[in-house]
Amino acid sequence: MRAALLELFRSCSHPNFSQLALYAIKSLIDEECNCILSHSLYGEQNFANSAIFHPSVISDEMVPAGIFLVAIRDAIIKTIRKANEIGSEEACTIISDCSSLLMECLQPVFRVLKSACDETKLSWDDPRSSIAEAWFLVMISLIDIHKSFEMKHGDQSTHLLTNSLGLFINLVMSTRVEKEYTENDQSDGLMSVDGPQSLAMVEFLQLVFTVKDISQTMLANIACLFQNDINLDYESIGSNNTSLIGGGLICASLFRAASGGLPPWTIEYIPDIFASFFGTCGGVSEFCLILQAGVDLRLSQTANVSFGVIRPGKKLAGYFLDQMKPRGRDEFLQKSYELCQKDSKDKWRNFKVLVKANCGKFFFRQLFDV
Repeated sequence: MRAALLELFRSCSHPNFSQLALYAIKSLIDEECNCILSHSLYGEQNFANSAIFHPSVISDEMVPAGIFLVAIRDAIIKTIRKANEIGSEEACTIISDCSSLLMECLQPVFRVLKSACDETKLSWDDPRSSIAEAWFLVMISLIDIHKSFEMKHGDQSTHLLTNSLGLFINLVMSTRVEKEYTENDQSDGLMSVDGPQSLAMVEFLQLVFTVKDISQTMLANIACLFQNDINLDYESIGSNNTSLIGGGLICASLFRAASGGLPPWTIEYIPDIFASFFGTCGGVSEFCLILQAGVDLRLSQTANVSFGVIRPGKKLAGYFLDQMKPRGRDEFLQKSYELCQKDSKDKWRNFKVLVKANCGKFFFRQLFDV
């Protein structure tokens, strides 16, 4: 039935959806998200009796969760492929309808992806992973369609992309990296970032920083997105400038990803991601200030709650940068500044080597003899 519905939605997009189809897709996405949340609250017994979360209904071998988000992505891709046949006015309507639909789906999808389930009590293939993959793939297609029709991003698209970047930060900050585990730590039941969703995330990061018409406000918007959720130590970066804080949050999440917050193979995407991020920052001096903020930014010692798995007083970038001595920190930032000043095609690949050396076990063992 789910596969049949997907094919129905694909066939009825010309390439835009009717209002009835838009309503049906939203309802199905809402119901899928609500089912995941309600089932996860009641544990294994509820899943064992579920008519939905069953290998013959939702699984990698059948039709995964998030399939109705894929229907939206498919409609956008179909529009891109027909770019020569579709006028700008029709394309604008399609973008508006899809953006409005995604705006309505944002909260239920994000609630699911940020939810916690006790994995020791559940025997299921986590549907959150495929939902995360589908969401970031839709965001990639949203960026692509604006580029194809040379259109500026409106308020809805800007909101979606900014919040999706915020989601990436949240997911990485909720993932323990090496040395942050203790023997007494139990599974927190948060979504794993190790899987196809990781590839969708890093491809999204490569593209989102290239969106010129939202880059000027992106950093400040990210800071505003988190200002009511986390208590940061602004003295650690010597400023409460919103753009610097937002840039620091993004940069810290990228360092954390390189420290084990994402699978090891994602380190190969670091050159392209940081090259794109450099363009968002505005120049060498601004980029290096943001790098410094990413290295130094920490949760306030007086914070009442943790941010993801990060405890009060700890750096957001992860254990290795948190334990780095001042000499190592200064050398890393100085080498980064020297690399950024070079007019070389290889500078971002060399920067990847620098990040990898300073965010991993090899560097840690050299500097601390552990």
